Amino acid sequence: MTVTLFPIRLLIAAFMMLLAWPFAFIASVGRSETTVEPQCIWRRLVDIILRVIMRIMWFAGGFHWITVKGQRALPAEAPILTLAPHSSYFDAIPVTMTMSSIVMKAESKDIPVWG
Repeated sequence: MTVTLFPIRLLIAAFMMLLAWPFAFIASVGRSETTVEPQCIWRRLVDIILRVIMRIMWFAGGFHWITVKGQRALPAEAPILTLAPHSSYFDAIPVTMTMSSIVMKAESKDIPVWG
Protein backbone atom coordinates (compact mmCIF):
# COMPACT_ATOMS: atom_id res chain seq x y z
CA MET A 1 0.00 0.00 0.00
CA THR A 2 2.95 2.35 0.46
CA VAL A 3 3.48 2.56 -3.28
CA THR A 4 -0.09 3.73 -3.86
CA LEU A 5 -0.86 5.54 -0.63
CA PHE A 6 2.29 7.67 -0.32
CA PRO A 7 1.81 9.58 -3.62
CA ILE A 8 -1.83 10.25 -2.76
CA ARG A 9 -0.91 11.55 0.70
CA LEU A 10 1.89 13.65 -0.76
CA LEU A 11 -0.42 15.19 -3.36
CA ILE A 12 -3.08 16.00 -0.75
CA ALA A 13 -0.52 17.57 1.60
CA ALA A 14 1.05 19.60 -1.22
CA PHE A 15 -2.35 20.72 -2.48
CA MET A 16 -3.36 21.84 1.03
CA MET A 17 -0.15 23.86 1.38
CA LEU A 18 -0.79 25.52 -1.97
CA LEU A 19 -4.40 26.15 -1.01
CA ALA A 20 -3.39 27.70 2.33
CA TRP A 21 -1.05 30.25 0.76
CA PRO A 22 -3.71 32.48 -0.89
CA PHE A 23 -5.81 32.44 2.28
CA ALA A 24 -2.81 33.46 4.38
CA PHE A 25 -1.99 36.18 1.87
CA ILE A 26 -5.56 37.51 1.95
CA ALA A 27 -5.54 37.51 5.76
CA SER A 28 -2.33 39.53 5.84
CA VAL A 29 -3.35 42.19 3.30
CA GLY A 30 -3.69 45.58 4.93
CA ARG A 31 -2.27 44.52 8.29
CA SER A 32 0.19 46.80 9.99
CA GLU A 33 3.53 45.33 11.04
CA THR A 34 3.89 47.74 13.93
CA THR A 35 0.47 47.89 15.59
CA VAL A 36 -1.68 45.13 17.03
CA GLU A 37 -5.33 45.34 15.99
CA PRO A 38 -8.31 43.19 16.98
CA GLN A 39 -9.29 40.57 14.43
CA CYS A 40 -12.32 41.46 12.33
CA ILE A 41 -14.95 38.87 11.41
CA TRP A 42 -13.69 38.08 7.91
CA ARG A 43 -10.15 37.53 9.21
CA ARG A 44 -11.55 35.12 11.83
CA LEU A 45 -13.33 33.25 9.03
CA VAL A 46 -10.08 33.00 7.06
CA ASP A 47 -8.36 31.83 10.27
CA ILE A 48 -10.89 29.01 10.67
CA ILE A 49 -10.48 28.02 7.01
CA LEU A 50 -6.69 27.93 7.47
CA ARG A 51 -7.05 25.74 10.57
CA VAL A 52 -9.15 23.25 8.61
CA ILE A 53 -6.71 23.24 5.69
CA MET A 54 -3.74 22.69 8.01
CA ARG A 55 -5.55 19.92 9.87
CA ILE A 56 -6.25 18.12 6.58
CA MET A 57 -2.62 18.60 5.51
CA TRP A 58 -1.22 17.07 8.71
CA PHE A 59 -3.78 14.25 8.61
CA ALA A 60 -2.68 13.40 5.06
CA GLY A 61 0.92 13.52 6.26
CA GLY A 62 0.27 10.82 8.84
CA PHE A 63 -0.24 12.96 11.93
CA HIS A 64 -3.75 11.75 12.65
CA TRP A 65 -4.03 13.24 16.10
CA ILE A 66 -1.65 15.06 18.39
CA THR A 67 -2.12 14.38 22.07
CA VAL A 68 -1.42 17.20 24.48
CA LYS A 69 -0.06 16.15 27.85
CA GLY A 70 -1.08 18.27 30.79
CA GLN A 71 -3.52 21.13 30.67
CA ARG A 72 -3.32 23.88 28.08
CA ALA A 73 -3.05 27.40 29.35
CA LEU A 74 -5.71 29.82 28.22
CA PRO A 75 -4.59 32.44 25.67
CA ALA A 76 -5.20 35.14 28.29
CA GLU A 77 -2.77 33.41 30.68
CA ALA A 78 -0.05 32.49 28.20
CA PRO A 79 -0.47 34.06 24.75
CA ILE A 80 2.99 33.02 23.60
CA LEU A 81 4.09 29.71 22.04
CA THR A 82 7.87 29.31 21.92
CA LEU A 83 9.59 26.65 19.83
CA ALA A 84 13.31 26.10 19.63
CA PRO A 85 15.92 25.22 18.36
CA HIS A 86 14.12 24.80 15.01
CA SER A 87 16.13 21.74 14.12
CA SER A 88 13.39 20.10 12.07
CA TYR A 89 10.16 20.69 10.20
CA PHE A 90 8.23 19.27 13.16
CA ASP A 91 8.22 22.76 14.69
CA ALA A 92 5.58 23.60 12.11
CA ILE A 93 3.09 21.12 13.56
CA PRO A 94 2.22 22.98 16.79
CA VAL A 95 2.41 26.34 15.03
CA THR A 96 -0.09 25.38 12.35
CA MET A 97 -2.30 23.41 14.72
CA THR A 98 -2.60 26.32 17.16
CA MET A 99 -2.44 29.03 14.47
CA SER A 100 0.16 30.89 16.48
CA SER A 101 1.92 33.93 15.13
CA ILE A 102 5.46 33.47 13.91
CA VAL A 103 8.23 35.81 14.94
CA MET A 104 11.33 35.95 12.78
CA LYS A 105 14.08 38.36 11.92
CA ALA A 106 13.27 41.09 9.40
CA GLU A 107 15.83 39.82 6.87
CA SER A 108 13.89 36.55 6.50
CA LYS A 109 10.98 38.43 4.96
CA ASP A 110 12.83 38.59 1.62
CA ILE A 111 13.26 34.81 1.30
CA PRO A 112 11.15 33.52 -1.61
CA VAL A 113 8.08 31.42 -0.60
CA TRP A 114 8.98 31.22 3.15
CA GLY A 115 9.29 34.98 3.65
